[in-house]
Amino acid sequence: MTIKKKTISSQVDLAKLAHLHDEAGAVIQQFDMRIDVRGRWFHQGDEIKRKPLVRLFASILTRLDDGTYWLITPAERGMITVEDAPFFAPLVEWSGDGKMDEGGSIDIITNLDDRITLGADHKIRVAYNKDGQPRPYVNIRGGLDALLSRSVYYQLAEQATRGDDGRFGVYSSGAFIALD
Repeated sequence: MTIKKKTISSQVDLAKLAHLHDEAGAVIQQFDMRIDVRGRWFHQGDEIKRKPLVRLFASILTRLDDGTYWLITPAERGMITVEDAPFFAPLVEWSGDGKMDEGGSIDIITNLDDRITLGADHKIRVAYNKDGQPRPYVNIRGGLDALLSRSVYYQLAEQATRGDDGRFGVYSSGAFIALD
């Protein structure tokens, strides 16, 4: 099998690379890797504790249209298990008050030190578990989300105000970010 080598720079590139693997008849592998609900990576049951190694794996992680998660390189690809979202967001940083201050912004920081500024391109999506508890997510890149920690969600909720549409949320980068 011959696949043209190139530098991987985006989720779009990874998805295209996955299709090249399909066209070339590459074997689909299931890697013995999983990401738990707190964004911790495991290989063969043991946690990968070296953050630079986890960041390297995260850089080649993609989610395909069918919802499956893959590690994809020019040489191979393998499916991995993701229990909820591949990233976890335990920190939030504020610039401004998060209410009507359109000059302010809210940054969500993941367990891998990715920093996402909430705004028109990065809104919060809230799903609810069986018990009716909120599960808030923010898109990091492509189809890859981060689950917001409960404390981050509550910090956002403490600053919430009612928007023009009657929903509760916060303002960041000039956009209203609904929290429900």
